[in-house]
Amino acid sequence: MHDYDADPAKTEVVRYKGMSDPLLREIASSLLGVVSRRPEVSDKLFVEGASAMLAAHLVSKYSNIAQRRASPSQALSYDKLNRVLDLIDHRWAEEIGLDELAAEACLSPFHFARLFQKATGLSPHRYVTERRVREAKAKLGEGRLSLVEIALESGFGSQGNFNRIFRKHTGLTPGQFRIKQRSRIGRTRARTANRSTGSANTTASLPCFLNLAPGPDVVIARAAQGADLWRF
Repeated sequence: MHDYDADPAKTEVVRYKGMSDPLLREIASSLLGVVSRRPEVSDKLFVEGASAMLAAHLVSKYSNIAQRRASPSQALSYDKLNRVLDLIDHRWAEEIGLDELAAEACLSPFHFARLFQKATGLSPHRYVTERRVREAKAKLGEGRLSLVEIALESGFGSQGNFNRIFRKHTGLTPGQFRIKQRSRIGRTRARTANRSTGSANTTASLPCFLNLAPGPDVVIARAAQGADLWRF
């Protein structure tokens, strides 16, 4: 309410008949999807962020102060943004709440969520999730850990949640991504081995040495077998 210079105790949502609001429907649908399944560790930041977005939308569109013009939002300062990103870097695999991130920037959760998205182009939840997916990709490529271990170490809470989020972000399940990575690595190794074999065969079939012959820019390559000469 600070942005609207309004008293929260006197602010209320006004009922509208026959309204159609795609954004409101999308937010409600995403929240319904979360509460309709078993809670996951990664849900906390999403629910808090969606709640802040819902509150901001209701106040700006459907409240008794909706006609007031909000004061211009200040940008998230470089120092505050860096402090928040450092916190995420150290705790991306843990359960992080919007209130913790906002406190690091000395802002309210409502205000912080909007300024963070304005600064990064991503909501706090989306930013943390993409960080987790990136780390999971690296672990899948290494091939040392099981999918369950990667899910837990990357902050997804369970393999089921890991599968759902990873597929949503990459179009592949973690298992499919691992198989694709192994196939790519195998092809790379095969090409490297073929180049090495081809180089060895060339050397074996044509042992030679190079000497600079008299005259500018003339190189004589002499094969040890047959003593044939080529000029370049």
